[in-house]
Parts: sequence; structure tokens; C-alpha cells
Amino acid sequence: VQMPGYLFREDGMKLWNAIGSFAADFVDGLYDSDEDVASDKDVQTWAKETTDPQKAAIPGFPTSFEDKDTLVKVLQTLMWMSSGLHAAVNNPQYDSYAYAPNKPLHLRADLATLPKDDAEIRDWMFENMFPHISSNNQWLKKSTGGQAAAIDSLVMAPRLPLSFFHL
Repeated sequence: VQMPGYLFREDGMKLWNAIGSFAADFVDGLYDSDEDVASDKDVQTWAKETTDPQKAAIPGFPTSFEDKDTLVKVLQTLMWMSSGLHAAVNNPQYDSYAYAPNKPLHLRADLATLPKDDAEIRDWMFENMFPHISSNNQWLKKSTGGQAAAIDSLVMAPRLPLSFFHL
């Protein structure tokens, strides 16, 4: 299916495939055959504990690993979820939350003081619903672990294209 401009899919597939190659190389380095995977007690214990209703109870996780391909796919999926998918879902939050009107974190006045006169409501909202720039910057620093680009000056660093990483 051709979907020009759907960068999440285009860039995401590059990362997914790179992670898959890494996972395959890793498994190939540890196991010579499917039988080696099936007889690895640690891997089988991981599968059992992860599917046990009294422990992790992860639906869809294999109850055992019988071949290298299944182990590769599980490792690929776990690495993807904690890297590419996590970044795609969470990194855009900075762009939204950095602009205070998108998500005011608190009111500086009680809603009971909201004017009844429609002509005054807009000014009241701007004065009382927008956080001060210093409070917004403090929240951004805390929510990004202090690593957001140039928060103090409210300038965002350019995002690097995935091609920069030669995937």
C-alpha cells in the first residue's frame, strides 16, 4: 500500500527492520538451532512466568519458545515497543504541552470568579487560565527530565530525520 507522507510508517518500518535484524543476529549468536531454544530452561521459564495468571499474565505472549523465529519476533517487538513506538507516542507531547494554551495545568483563579458578562470572559480566561511562563518552563523541565531542548529560551531544537542515523 502506498501512502506518501505517512512518515510514521516509513521511518517506523526502517527502525522496526533494523531492530529485527539486531534481534535475529543476537539470537543467532546465542543459539545454533531451534532445538537449542526449546531446551533453554531460562527462556522457557521466562515464557512460563510471563503467561502465568499468578505472575505477569501477558495475553498473547508465547507460553513457550519452540524456535528461533518466535524468540526473534518477541525480542523485536519488545525492543520496538520500548524505543520506536514509545518515542512516536510520547515525543509529540512536548510540542503540544510546550504551548501552554493547549493544556493549562492549573487555574490561577477560582472558577467562581468567572465573570457573568460575556465581554469580560475572554480577558479573564487569558489572565487566569494561562500559566506564567516560568511555571510552564518548570513543568516542562520536570516532565522531560530536564532534557528538553532550549526550554529556557523556548526555542526548540530541530528534529533530526531518521535518515541521519543511517538506518
